[in-house]
Amino acid sequence: MKRLILLPVLALLFASCSTDDISSDVQEAQLISNSESAKGTTLPGIIPGNEFPVTQGGCFTTNPEGQVSLNFPNGLGGLPDITFKAIVSGAGSSYYNVRMEVETLVDCEDLDLGTGDVNLFSVGNLTNLDQNPPVITLKPYDLPADCYRWRFVIERKVASRFQCISYTQWYDAPLY
Repeated sequence: MKRLILLPVLALLFASCSTDDISSDVQEAQLISNSESAKGTTLPGIIPGNEFPVTQGGCFTTNPEGQVSLNFPNGLGGLPDITFKAIVSGAGSSYYNVRMEVETLVDCEDLDLGTGDVNLFSVGNLTNLDQNPPVITLKPYDLPADCYRWRFVIERKVASRFQCISYTQWYDAPLY
């Protein structure tokens, strides 16, 4: 008698677990096939569909990187200052137009699935980026309420024309 009662409970347990795995496997296979088909069409760090004048290797001797830090000026109960910083090397004395892009994510667990809606924050036209790295400080209400990713876009200007564009990789939103 105990086996008859236990059998439907076990069947229900296995049925509820198996349906979740199948749908996630199908979604993962679609994402992999989509990313594999797009590999040959764009350079790394480029949003598909947008044509940017990009030089091979970017504007610097190494790829730029991003950092984020939090400051709680009013203690732990207040809103933090979120400071985003780009680290570059080999910038020289050229002029650069620097901006930060923030994109809301479709799925908070997948950094590669952005919505396509990008908020732009201009850092300005700067020079001497090796000694004075681009920095922008924002409050949480300036950023999307949902999950988001961010990166810096750095364009070198020569005679009012963009000579090259470099990107940091996409970074996950800071937790606070």
